[in-house]
Amino acid sequence: MDELQDTVETIMDLDEPETILPTLRRAAERRKGVRWQRLAAVLGEAEVHLDQLTNAKPAGPDFTAPVNTDDEAKSA
Repeated sequence: MDELQDTVETIMDLDEPETILPTLRRAAERRKGVRWQRLAAVLGEAEVHLDQLTNAKPAGPDFTAPVNTDDEAKSA
């Protein structure tokens, strides 16, 4: 499975992996054989991982949120 992981990491380093991964996964799913099935599964997992990285929110406080005024704080 190390070779598959290396392949996925190489794809993730390419330009626009969010476009390349689904295309390769669909191509692998159309092929017959255990290795193609494994590759399709690994590429599917890579898509999920890439989506999580792309849509991740930064940790820490949200400085864009409005701050309570003194009146709002007193009434809370």
